[in-house]
Amino acid sequence: MIPKNRQYFKFSAYGFLKNLRFFDPFLLLFFREMGMSFFQIGILFSVREIARAVMEIPSGVLADWFGRKRIMIIEFCLV
Repeated sequence: MIPKNRQYFKFSAYGFLKNLRFFDPFLLLFFREMGMSFFQIGILFSVREIARAVMEIPSGVLADWFGRKRIMIIEFCLV
């Protein structure tokens, strides 16, 4: 039996927890408090996901040209 070290468990936990978004329900409640309808909130969420999908290709091309680290820094500064 191969012993599993601590790094293996950290990597497994990261793989499980990396895409969880706990803020979405609170964002929904915030928008409802602002008086927005569910339809308007759905449009906002749809625009967010479409923009994310559309910007994925250009950001990948830029990351290939300039390096992933630089592009990540620029993206975080723009948001």
